[in-house]
Amino acid sequence: MRQEFYDLLTSYFLLRTLVSLQLFLIIFVLIFSMAEYIIYVGQIEEYQMLNDKRSLDAIFRKAQSAVVGGEVVALVRQNSNGQSYRFEEISTLEDLNTYKKNVYKFVKED
Repeated sequence: MRQEFYDLLTSYFLLRTLVSLQLFLIIFVLIFSMAEYIIYVGQIEEYQMLNDKRSLDAIFRKAQSAVVGGEVVALVRQNSNGQSYRFEEISTLEDLNTYKKNVYKFVKED
């Protein structure tokens, strides 16, 4: 009788440990798999000056795919000393389209 109780207790704790481990792994994956798409604003400004609409379109297509997929789009600027800093995050299509509209108003029409 004691052995059966010991086996049952061991099985219970083993099962509980496995469930806890699975929950931990799920939480870990959810926290650390939050991807983001980075837009370097200096590159956007360069494409604006060159009127390179094709390159801007490609960037905004990728950004839109990221937002639709639940990712965040980070706007990053590099200082003259090479350090990068994030100054805005975009997580909705509405915000992305507002930023896109502001970018394209400085691009000349063909």
